[in-house]
Formats: sequence, structure tokens, C-alpha cells
Amino acid sequence: MNTIKKLRVILLAIVIIVAVVGCDEVQGEQRKSKIDKRTYQMSFSLTDDERAYIESRPVIPFVAESDNYPISFFDVHNRQWYGIAHEVLQEIAELTGLTFVRVNEHNVEMPVLLRMLERGEAALITELCNSVKRQGGFLWSSTSMTNDYFALVSKTNFPYIAGHEVMEVRVGLVGNTIYEDIFRSIFPEHKNVVVYDNFDDLLASLERGDVNLMVSSTRRLVSLIYFYGMTEYKVNYMFNERVASRFGFNTNEEMLLDIIDKAFEFIDIEAIALPWEYTRTGYGEYSLRAKIRNLLSMIAILASFILLLLFLLFLKKLEEKRLGILVKQRTNELEELNEMYISASKAKSDFLSNMSHEIRTPLNAIVGMLSIGKNANETERKDYCFNKIEDASKQLLGVVNDVLDVAKIEAGKFELSLITFNFADMLTKIAEVMQHRADEKRQEYNVKIDEKIPKRLIGDDQRFTKVLTNLIGNAMKFTPEEGSISIKAKLVKEDENSCTIEVSVTDTGIGLSPEQQARVFDSFVQAEQSTTRNFGGTGLGLTISKNIIEMMKGRIWVESQLGKGAKFSFSVELAKTDEKDMTYVPELSCQENMKFDFEGFCVLLVEDMEVNREIFLSVLEHTKLKIDCAENGVQAVEMFKASPEKYDLILMDIQMPVMSGYEATRIIRKLGTQRAKEIPIIAMTANVFREDVEKYLACGMNCHIGKPIDIENVMHKLQKHLQSAKKY
Repeated sequence: MNTIKKLRVILLAIVIIVAVVGCDEVQGEQRKSKIDKRTYQMSFSLTDDERAYIESRPVIPFVAESDNYPISFFDVHNRQWYGIAHEVLQEIAELTGLTFVRVNEHNVEMPVLLRMLERGEAALITELCNSVKRQGGFLWSSTSMTNDYFALVSKTNFPYIAGHEVMEVRVGLVGNTIYEDIFRSIFPEHKNVVVYDNFDDLLASLERGDVNLMVSSTRRLVSLIYFYGMTEYKVNYMFNERVASRFGFNTNEEMLLDIIDKAFEFIDIEAIALPWEYTRTGYGEYSLRAKIRNLLSMIAILASFILLLLFLLFLKKLEEKRLGILVKQRTNELEELNEMYISASKAKSDFLSNMSHEIRTPLNAIVGMLSIGKNANETERKDYCFNKIEDASKQLLGVVNDVLDVAKIEAGKFELSLITFNFADMLTKIAEVMQHRADEKRQEYNVKIDEKIPKRLIGDDQRFTKVLTNLIGNAMKFTPEEGSISIKAKLVKEDENSCTIEVSVTDTGIGLSPEQQARVFDSFVQAEQSTTRNFGGTGLGLTISKNIIEMMKGRIWVESQLGKGAKFSFSVELAKTDEKDMTYVPELSCQENMKFDFEGFCVLLVEDMEVNREIFLSVLEHTKLKIDCAENGVQAVEMFKASPEKYDLILMDIQMPVMSGYEATRIIRKLGTQRAKEIPIIAMTANVFREDVEKYLACGMNCHIGKPIDIENVMHKLQKHLQSAKKY
């Protein structure tokens, strides 16, 4: 039974809610219908010119007072504009289709608003009292919104005065306003008047007691008491003059004035104004509620501040704890870094010591053999010394090249040069070149190449040669006499476009422990210091090999047991191609150099070092090549300008006194002749990094030859650039 009663109550509540909502909707529809009817009637009252005005100027700028309750005022609590004038403008907008846009902020004083109206920045103002002084400067609407009485306002504790006593008290007023006009028209002989720029200054003066009365109005007092909550003021003396509250217009807005006057006929002004008259107490309560809200807000802010302080203290404790843990971690990290630094420093110190040994050993051989060769009388003895000097020079150049390669790797400038090559032919050639070293130690040496490996592949054959030479050389170095070395290359997998090849070098040498295997590919590292003492070497070869293989997207690894030999392997994936592979150029011997014949050609050699010029002249003497020499860039430019057709090629040193090779090349290229543009210019320099080579090419050189001079390289560069000349 109770359940049925509850259901009835719920149904009754739903019916009431639906009825209320329905009434609201009906009222809304009725109001809309009423507005539509008035809009229809309003449109018939307009002339053609007035309709054209509305269509051409749909937006009307206006200015409004912010403290003229209840006509127009700005509520600072919710940042909104209210008042009778604003509601009337809204009604006019609905009737006419005009849009009224306020163009002033809430803190603009009345004199400024009047200037904006006079200059045409605004078409109308929400209220403008009509006076003799203002006649001719403005227009006014025919219908007023409400009426007001002028009055003298005092503090509540100031005694009431009669009309004849006004002359005896100190009166304050705002200048250039209707209040000043009315007061001076009634009391023209009053001598104790203080004029202020704005109402706020006037009110502050009354509060301080600087004046006894202020010229205002009953409506202004209502605004102070009920809206702003300032209950300490009263009307002390009221004038008989009554002023109507009307819209004020710019003198050029006669058409707008006519439209608004017609709109007033369809607006119930009393219905708009009366609610404002009877809601004064409500606004006073609103002000009090606002103050209470402000107080509560302050309490909430204070409480939030206290909570924030507590939270910050909590965070501080957490931060102190975190910092303690962080300091401990950082201390441990610094200790680890210090150990790493000490280890790295020791490794570099060992490397420098080892490098000093590796450089001094061939230098000692070169210096020693030079001394022996100079004192030797027999030709065979001198040839023996020269051969040893050549071997030591190659060994020293190898050390320098290894250091340069590591420097390139660490600087990110180590690059691959991809060409088409025959992998099997390359490996076979390397094995043949290394054969004599195995023979010297009577080592068993065999090579096995999988026949399934494709013939033509794309890769950097020179870098492959570097890796294989390092691995095979290490195997021979660390394998004792009569040991064995095996090289195997097999095809791991193959598809339509690529294949994966695995190469391994196995020896029966001293082997590596697990600890040694973990760091054998690091820079400046060998298995043990004793290894360096017993076998020599810089410890850079495997580092270079590892970086080369990884640049090829491959991997390299080692399998070994201490005392039982080692197996170094790498695998790479190479692209296949149908292009003809580049011919592998074997190293040239001195006897093979004799085959070059450059008779009929003339080369300009630009070199400031006399010994380098002498070496070139001596080495190239057997080729029958004619060589003219210049000691610096200035001489080279003058000699070429004098006989440009004489020279088929220029060998240009880079760093020279007077004028560098860069500048000389630029000058020659800019001479303007066809020969100056076409003649091959080859740089000769010890600077062979990529950015250096790019500089040579950028200034107009064709290629470069690195120092120390590789005779075979020089021969091939000469052959390449002279072959297109007139006789070769």
C-alpha cells in the first residue's frame, strides 16, 4: 500500500513539473507571438528612408554610464551591464533588427562619454539630461524612461538645512555636468562651491568632510544606498526641478532618433522600469551577499595558502629525501666514472707508450739502415739496406693510417665507397698477398671459398680488404711457427636482390680468455700488455674492422679458448648486380712501373720542399715525362699564364709560402681561357680527411694524392688524367 502511495506522489510530481514546463513554453510562445506582432506593426510605421537606414547601418555604437543606477550601471561582481536603458535597447533591437554595441569600458567618466558622442564615435548615450547649455549640441528622444529629482546629499549625521541656509554651507559638484548647470541656475551667487573632475573624487571629499553637501539626485542616492551598500548618506535638501531620463543622440543621428521614437510607441516602459524600483532592497542584499562571498573567498584563499604551505613543507621533506638518495647515487656514479676514467687514462697511457714503441721501431730501422747503407761499399749491401728501409717505411705508414682511421671513426667521418666487385677474386688476391708471411713462419695456410657466392656484388672492396688483412695478419702474428690458419667464406642465404656472406679466419694461436674477448674490439686495447711486448701492434686493427663491418650493417664476433686458438668471423649482407665488376688492380712493383711511358707530355710540379721535388723527379724519370717545377703558387700562376698550352697537367701542393695551392688553383681557373678551365689539377697533401678533399674539389681541383706519396697511386692518377690528352 505504501508503495502505491509513493508511486502516486511521484506521478503527481511529474505531472506538476510537466505542467510548469508547459506553462513556461506557452508563455515563451505567447511572448514570441507578441514580439512578432509588434515587429510587424513597427515595420509598417517605418518610412522607406528609415528602412534603408536600418539595412545600410545594422550596427549602432553607443556609450553607457557605469554608475547611473537604475538607468545604466556596471556590476563589478559579475562583470555585467544592467539597467532600464539596456533592457529598452534590447526591446528596440528586437523590433527594428538593429544591433546596439557598447563602445566604452566601465571606468570611463561622463565628460569622456560626451566627447565620444560629440565626435560621432557613438550614435547615442543611455541617458542625457536636457539643459539650456546643451541645446544645439545634442538630440534627445521624445519619450523618457523615468524621472528624477535633483537634491543636495549629505552624510546622515549632518543636520537638515532649509533653502536659505544653502548659501552658508560648502557645496561640492562635478564640473561640466547637468548638476552644475541646475545648481548655478538656482544659486548663481553661491561663493562656497568646490568643483571636482568626477563623482568618485566628489564622494571621497564628502566622506572626508571637505564639503558639507554634494549636488546629486534621488536616483544617485538610491544607487549608493541599495546597490553599493553605502547607507551613511541621505537627501538633505530636494529641489523642485525634475529631470526626465532620455536617450541622448549625436546631432547627425536624426534618422536613428526618429526610428527609436517610433519604437518607443510599441514598448511598455513602465513594465520595464517598475521592477527596478521594487528591487532596490534586493540589490542591497546582493551587495551584502557579495561582501560575504568576498569574505568567504578570502577565508578560502587563506585556507588554501595554509594548505599550500603544508604541501610545500611536505614536498620539501620529500625533496630532501630524494636529494639524499640522488647524492648517494651521484656519489656512486662519480666513483664508477672515476674508476672508468682511471681505466681509460691507463689504457690511453699504455696505448701512447705502445704507439711510441710502434713508431720508434720502424724509425730506428730507417735511421739505422740509412747509416749502414751510407757506409757500405758493396751494391748488394746497399740494396739490402734499401729493402729494409722500404719495409720499415711501410710499417710506419701503416701505423699512421691506423691512427687516422680511428680518428675518422670517432669523428663520424669514416665513409664507404660502394662499387661493383668480384668477392671471390678479392679474397683470393688478399690470400695470395699474405701467403709469403705464412711461408716465413712455416704455417699451414689454406683458403676455402664457397662457389655459390654470386660473382658480382656491390660493396666497398677496399674496406673489405682492410678487414681481411687485419684478421689474417693477426692470425699469423699470434700463431706460432708450424701452426695452421684457415680462411673460409660461405654463402649463408640468398634472395633475388641480395645475399648474406659469412667469412671466418681460424688459427691455432695463443687464444683469448672470456674477459679478453669482451674488450678485444675496444680502441687502444690488446689482450694483455704482455701481448704488446711479445707481438707488437697498436691495438687498433680490430676496432677499425668492427666499425667497418657495422657500417656495412653486418656483425663481427670472436670464438676462442685461451691457449687453443681463435676464430674471428663476420657476416654482411651485400646487394647483387648484373653490372660488370670493376677490374681488381694488383699492386705494382718497381719493375712494373717501368711499363709507363709518358713521353711527349709535360707536367707542372708545384712544391715548396726541395726534397719532395727531387723525389718526384727521380721516381718519374724512367717514364720520360717532362717536368717543370715551381716553388710556390705565384710562380705556378706566372708559368702557366706564360705557356698554358705547354702543360698537360698540374701537380699542386696545398700548404706553401707566398701563395697556397688553393689560391693558385682559383686564379688559374679564373684566367678565362679554355685551357685554364680544362687542365687537370691534382692536389698533393698530407691532409686527406673528407672535408679536406671537399675543399680541394670546391676550389677547382680534379682529385688528390695523399702524402707520403704512394708511387703506384701517382702512376695511376697520371695515367687516368693524361690518357685523354693529345698523345696518350
